[in-house]
Formats: sequence, C-alpha cells, structure tokens
Amino acid sequence: MLGFNLKNGFGSLIFIGVGLSLTFATMLIIRFMARIGIDRPVRSAFILSAVIGPYVNMAAYHAWNSPVISHIAGFSASILAFIVSILLDKLLERKPEQVY
Repeated sequence: MLGFNLKNGFGSLIFIGVGLSLTFATMLIIRFMARIGIDRPVRSAFILSAVIGPYVNMAAYHAWNSPVISHIAGFSASILAFIVSILLDKLLERKPEQVY
C-alpha cells in the first residue's frame, strides 16, 4: 500500500522499518501505561488489539481491494478485540478465597 515493490531491496527495507517502528511504538506505549498505573488486563487487551487490527485490515484489503472499507474493518476489529479481551478477563477472573 506504500507503493514500493517488496521484491526490490528498498521496498523490503521500508516494509521492515515500518513494522519495527510500529512494534517499538507499541512496546513504549505499554511501558508508559505500566508506569502510570494502568492495570494488566487493559495493557494485554491493548496488545491484542494492536496485533489483530492490522491483520484484519490487510485481509479486508486483499478481499475487497478498498482502502476505506479495509481501514474501517481493521479499526472495528481492534475495538472489538479490545472489548472482548477486557470482558473475558473480567469474566474469568478468580475471586480470592476467604479464609475463616
């Protein structure tokens, strides 16, 4: 989607560079979230949504060849993954046992 041919070396370097920079940005945001005191379930839901969104975006673009619809699908999948992850974490959370 950037307009570079991945078979050439320059296009591959740009693709790898963009992927690495997005990975490092996500990790820095997660470290920042941990330092300001955001809970682990929210951070793990953020990681899941950051991973799922781009893949759904690419799959939708490949299927429909429409950048607008693929971005909407990717963003919606990210939001849905975040919500489902938070809800599952709350649902499966163990309550501490009370000792009498």
